[in-house]
Amino acid sequence: MAEEHDKITEIPIPLNRPKEKVRASHPQSEKPELSPPIPINVPSRFEPPAIQVEIPSHGFLYVGKVNDPDIANGVIKIRQMTLKEEKILTTDRFVQDGRALDMILENCIKSPINPYELLSSDRVYLLFYLRGMSYGLDYDFAVKCYHCGFNFEQTVSINKLEIAEWEIAPEEPIVITLPMSKFIVKAHYMRGRDEQRLTEKARELRNINQSDTAASDSISLLIDEITTDEGEILGPRDKEDFINNMVGGDADYFRETMNDLDCGLKPLKHIFCPKCQGELEFSVPLGRNFFRRSRQRPQP
Repeated sequence: MAEEHDKITEIPIPLNRPKEKVRASHPQSEKPELSPPIPINVPSRFEPPAIQVEIPSHGFLYVGKVNDPDIANGVIKIRQMTLKEEKILTTDRFVQDGRALDMILENCIKSPINPYELLSSDRVYLLFYLRGMSYGLDYDFAVKCYHCGFNFEQTVSINKLEIAEWEIAPEEPIVITLPMSKFIVKAHYMRGRDEQRLTEKARELRNINQSDTAASDSISLLIDEITTDEGEILGPRDKEDFINNMVGGDADYFRETMNDLDCGLKPLKHIFCPKCQGELEFSVPLGRNFFRRSRQRPQP
């Protein structure tokens, strides 16, 4: 599968102001005439061209929901990031509200689809692809060993990351029997709109100084129906009550099953802490250096 991904992820080189009163002025104090502002939403002649990218889901879950045949066949058109997107990343209110990455996807995706309707796995894949084609394939990020607590830097090549791809159309809803309670749940794969709701909920909780409920909120968003071991389909209030009181074994099993069935970037494996030599496994984070070029290192 890694060889297939190498082929897929080859990165090509790629308001009106009021009029001021007229005042006499010294000739040397006169300012040169400014160029008119560039109209908003008018395509620029210098905008980077869009290229086609094959996404890990291969578009199976978009069939019948989009009008573009390329998307239904698993192909999204994107362009490189520019200074316009860097301005988004340096605008505190966008970053703090959790809107920055969504705004970047909205700008750079040139296929007729709302980024919030994309599967989260496809969204993450496209963000990594954007990073590679815009800033280079090498990515440096900080890692903290969960064995000894040592902090170190890890570098990966984006085009070498392993990708899980769907070869056949997945079933949705996903039916899972929880091992501890024996309850049966029906769930769906996470999409951008689910991420948006989680971000909004987290922001509301911060505003009222409440504890973080992301773990239970994410499960609650993905589970659409719960049937008890006696065949009762829980109503909305009982559903939330059960999820908030779900035992650890059921919660872990649900998360693991959803992760195993999903497509997208696989976790990094066989990474060893330089201090304790403990083996690590983790997902590649979107750290503070994600949208920056990798530092150049001297050749040995």
